[in-house]
Amino acid sequence: MVNALRGSQQGRSARAFSLATQPGRPLTPYRLRPGEDNHPVWQNFNDASRRTDSWFGAAGGWFRLWETDVVFYFWHLWPPGHVEQCNIAELELQAAMIALHLQLEVHEQLFGRNSPHYTLVAGDNSSISDYCLNTMRASKPGLRWQIQRLAATEDNGNRLLSSKQCHREFNTAADHLANGALQAFLHCICSVAPRATCIRLTVPHSSADLSELIAWKQQISTYSGVVAAPQKNAQEQPRQ
Repeated sequence: MVNALRGSQQGRSARAFSLATQPGRPLTPYRLRPGEDNHPVWQNFNDASRRTDSWFGAAGGWFRLWETDVVFYFWHLWPPGHVEQCNIAELELQAAMIALHLQLEVHEQLFGRNSPHYTLVAGDNSSISDYCLNTMRASKPGLRWQIQRLAATEDNGNRLLSSKQCHREFNTAADHLANGALQAFLHCICSVAPRATCIRLTVPHSSADLSELIAWKQQISTYSGVVAAPQKNAQEQPRQ
């Protein structure tokens, strides 16, 4: 795995970006060049599914080092009972947390423990990708519990995390994984990295387990006198 990833980096040059105002004056005194400061940059895409007809729910995602051809991916199926007691936002945040956990493990194997790096995260849920992951805050009880755990991990690490919502058509590969369509993912990822070497990772139980989240939500509902129930919204409809 290490040799394949390092070999794919040879001969690659960082792509330069610049921000400019209308007259052409830079907004910042520098130009962003991923990898130019010798700190690794990781791209991370993830998604989750939740079907109310069968309570099928799964997390899927993939990541790679900037402009390399080695793609790491994962798929995890949750128990139907857990899916029923969580809403889609909680599942998508958990999928992002799984992806971040796996990416950090791979990074530490390649570059050493607590080495500085960047992670650019993309998902198709704006509340998760644009707000929660960037601010480490949330308004819902379940999301607040998840974010608190993620924030504690990030505070003790050496990773600069940035997240952005992307339209679903640009997150198709992760969507295939979240729906258990592994062959469709392998076909789709070729449009992103035509020479990709795909490596499937095992998801640790500790990073995917929803039982503690569910227990905490039940305690909150008991304290407030309100029965906890998954939120219903348009995003919870079965995906085709």
